[in-house]
Amino acid sequence: MRSLIVAGALWPASSGSGPSNTLAANPCATPGASYLETFAEQPGGTCGTAPSQVLNVNTNGTVTSSVPVSCASTEQSGCTAHDADCAETTNGVTCMVTTDVTFASDGSSATGLETLSCSNASSSCVSTYTVSAARQ
Repeated sequence: MRSLIVAGALWPASSGSGPSNTLAANPCATPGASYLETFAEQPGGTCGTAPSQVLNVNTNGTVTSSVPVSCASTEQSGCTAHDADCAETTNGVTCMVTTDVTFASDGSSATGLETLSCSNASSSCVSTYTVSAARQ
């Protein structure tokens, strides 16, 4: 069912301004760097395996998403970001995502959790993933 992955480990996102394809990167992410983001589904999830992805932080400290994302709330404390009720839709699948991710202060890596609830006209799923991101 899962056909898209939110770049939650890298961005604290903008809240209240509507969906956007350009999001602010976590302030501890390295501008101009690429990160390999991996996801491990926790037991009891129904969305299935999520593929790894490479995310690029632009030199201006933003992340460009292929899918517009909008978050109901965003909290940033140092290198830790909490994004709640982030919505994105692609190929008829709508996902609501909540992330809690902490970056290393040197920008080398990040770890956290991403909870996902996706649905389309005929099915739905809910999963929590352990997220890891490593600068390449």
